[in-house]
Amino acid sequence: MGKNTDGPTPENMASSTDAQTRPSRAVPACDPSSEPEDVVIVAPDGTVLAVDPGLAGWLPADRKAGRYGSLSTCFEDDDGEFWRGAVAEVLLSRTSRRYRLALPPDRVADARLVPLLDAAGKVTAVAVRLRDASREQRAFRQCHKLAAAIEQAMEAVIVTDDRFRIEYVNQAFEAMTGVSQGQARGRGLKTFYKGSRQARKFERGAAALERGDVWKGRFLLVDAAGDTRMCDQTISPVWGKHGLVEGYAFVWRDSTEVSGLEKQLRHAQKMEVIGTLASGIAHDLRNILGPIILHAELCLERLEAGDPQAESLREIVEAVGRARALGEQLLSLGRSVESDTPVRFRLSTLVKECLKFLAPGLPPGLSIRLRIEAARSEMRGDPTRGHQVIMNLLTNAIEAMKDQEGGLLTVRIEDAVVTEGDWSEESSLPPGAYLRLCVSDTGQGMTSDVMKRIFEPFFSTKREGHGTGLGLTVARHIVTQMRGAISVESHPGLGTSFRVLFPKGPTVAGTPDASVPARELPPRPQARILFAGDDPEMVHCTTMALARLGYAVKTSTGRGEARRALSEDPRGFDLALVDLSRPGQDGILLARELLELRPDLPVVMLSSHDEALAGDMLRACGGRRVLAKPFCFEELDRVIREVLFVAV
Repeated sequence: MGKNTDGPTPENMASSTDAQTRPSRAVPACDPSSEPEDVVIVAPDGTVLAVDPGLAGWLPADRKAGRYGSLSTCFEDDDGEFWRGAVAEVLLSRTSRRYRLALPPDRVADARLVPLLDAAGKVTAVAVRLRDASREQRAFRQCHKLAAAIEQAMEAVIVTDDRFRIEYVNQAFEAMTGVSQGQARGRGLKTFYKGSRQARKFERGAAALERGDVWKGRFLLVDAAGDTRMCDQTISPVWGKHGLVEGYAFVWRDSTEVSGLEKQLRHAQKMEVIGTLASGIAHDLRNILGPIILHAELCLERLEAGDPQAESLREIVEAVGRARALGEQLLSLGRSVESDTPVRFRLSTLVKECLKFLAPGLPPGLSIRLRIEAARSEMRGDPTRGHQVIMNLLTNAIEAMKDQEGGLLTVRIEDAVVTEGDWSEESSLPPGAYLRLCVSDTGQGMTSDVMKRIFEPFFSTKREGHGTGLGLTVARHIVTQMRGAISVESHPGLGTSFRVLFPKGPTVAGTPDASVPARELPPRPQARILFAGDDPEMVHCTTMALARLGYAVKTSTGRGEARRALSEDPRGFDLALVDLSRPGQDGILLARELLELRPDLPVVMLSSHDEALAGDMLRACGGRRVLAKPFCFEELDRVIREVLFVAV
């Protein structure tokens, strides 16, 4: 009979008196068990005087038969010694004792030794009462394991009474809230829901609990230090006897990181939808602008010098140019990768070009300070898109100082090195050498609420009619594609500073700037052009523009008509223009069919699609060039002359 159990044993607990005498602190009070007791009456010398038949169930197999003799001889040697000592202690103290005993193979007994006294108060015998406590011990172990699991859980576990007063919290609650277990006990749980919005969430959960439902939700927890974290919570009632609610159990899980990832996912999904929508709008916008700019330029060509209508027509052309730039910004939202092959250029050169372009329209009194502190401002990327980022930042800075007297615009280019764990605004930025572009103004600055939204599409603080709300959205999109990062720092009344990190390109001695003068155009040839298009307005104005440039034009409005025209006279055309204004594969199929009829025919595709998509179409059909719509006379003429010059 072993004595080592998970519960109290003779070796790890003090003995206790009977219920009528002083109880020991080491033995917790418990309800009487429903398990039956087996009683053994033992004389002071240890001789067994009387036994219940059930005693045999407690003894080793080889000691169950025959007379029992003394109590100590009924058990194995070590256990026999224990029983002799236990009986002697009862005889000496004349008080009862209680023990928790381990029995082979896997039983636990609750043993109580009670002295039997005669009329004179002398101990005449000892009653040993044995009760099977195995089920009770297993329940104790399970409860202990469950309590340890709850105490060590990563989630905060809170148990309250039926009035939401805290009765128990685990260690995770203390780590999450900064409130110790002792401080939390007895406190109303509602006090941890700060603010009216969080309080309403608590009340919604409480209302669900009153109906007997389990409630799940997310709330913002403010800890003792004032820091906030997002928590997912599950609340359920704790049912007692007769279907009464005795309290409630709350489980809080820190979902700050998950919430951040969900927010990023929602933003990515929103940007994907906006990008798709923007690409469609830009596609239609380009088709609409095409005839407008060509007709305006045709009218300008026909006017005599000094005609007052020329100014109006030039304003139309300029307006189309601005709308074209807006279309480019919309298309930028739909691009997921950088479409152009990166080239080496100097960031300082782009900044100087942008400042030079903006200088004539600066408000009076506004000063510009340019500081180039980088040893070399060379980088790799698309200089056109880099130019777009710089222009957006500069125009925003100038706009911020437009309504004040004076003002200072500071532009600084400096070297920067990103190491592991650096650049907290963009922790995903890889370590390496970067160029930092800082654009600072002394304008009104921004509040924290505005700063949270400045990169959102269509959000603008400019006056009505003075901004699309896409500038900074597109700028961040471009910077991200260039494997860089953009951040902002601003305070009301102290101005705003944007910082952009661009990865440096490999330095090559004598690398020229990207601003290479345009090469001289080849002479305009006498050429006959086959033009196939499906948009009547675009066909009409393009045909007129080609005729005005001196080209002979054969116009067709469908695949079959264009194919027949070439098959009837394969050598009668020097170049084919194919319009891809409408969705589908008609333009690609027509280009292939024309090249099957005459493999050396130069084919130029007119496209209102994104550059990457247009490039894919060009490779699919085998054409020579893509001319993006809307285009002006000069662009149309340049492409035709360059293609025909190469074809010669």
